[in-house]
Amino acid sequence: MSTQADILALGIQATDILEKASDTGKIYHIKAGDTGAQAVELAPQAALAAEVIRATAAENARHARVHQTFSNAAATVAAGTTILSQTGTMSASRAVTLPLASSVPAGFALIVQDDSGTVTAANNITFVLAGADTTNVTPIGGAGGRRIIISDGVSKWTADGGIVRVNSLPRVLAFKSVAQNNLTAGVYTLVLFETEEHDTHNRFASSTFTADRDCFVAVEVVLYKSAGGSTDTIGIFRNNSEHKRIFKQSTAVDGQISCSHTVYCANGQTLDIRIFPGATTSIAAGATITFASFVVLP
Repeated sequence: MSTQADILALGIQATDILEKASDTGKIYHIKAGDTGAQAVELAPQAALAAEVIRATAAENARHARVHQTFSNAAATVAAGTTILSQTGTMSASRAVTLPLASSVPAGFALIVQDDSGTVTAANNITFVLAGADTTNVTPIGGAGGRRIIISDGVSKWTADGGIVRVNSLPRVLAFKSVAQNNLTAGVYTLVLFETEEHDTHNRFASSTFTADRDCFVAVEVVLYKSAGGSTDTIGIFRNNSEHKRIFKQSTAVDGQISCSHTVYCANGQTLDIRIFPGATTSIAAGATITFASFVVLP
């Protein structure tokens, strides 16, 4: 026969218990002093309640937030960690080793973030996988960057795709300080922008922008033709291949040319601006180019 001690051993004291569906629908109350036949009647409900309590505790543990930090060094995500923060001043690229995707439940979310504000494209946070796991997670390459990474519970970590702070996205403003004269007609020539005024992540070099993640890039260019009087084409080149003709002059005139376009770039792809003159021409100093990366939130 079940006793008061049997019931209390389940860890239930002063707890309201709902009966199983097959019972009469009463609500029982277990408290110190319930004994004998009363305790026998309550035993099935006590066992059911104990199972509910255990399941609730497990669910609460699954959603508990455990904060781990690391400082300008490689880090391994400890068991149970849900938030991993980089807190020290970064001086080099640092790797974060993820746990096996199978070691956590499906849907488990890990947040990795830069709390120091010192992560850069060069001094970034990369991710190392355990075992044969796969992932689509890209490095954190900007100050204040953040990733939310979700496990499938089997063998894959997936970035949710929307956790990128605006101030961690590359932006470039450069201008032409030296005229380009006597550009050859009938061929594309790279437009040179010799002076950088603004380059948040060191993504602009040799008049070329390099994407640091899969993203869209808004490109705007203003050129000043100083000679030639020709019909010209302005093209965006992606990875050294013509991607889009964004301007074609309909009449042979000199003066300002303004054009813009949005381009999709995969991580590591390059963008530059080239001109295809209809006749020998020149571009005056003062031309400007801007590149602004952005992501589309899911």
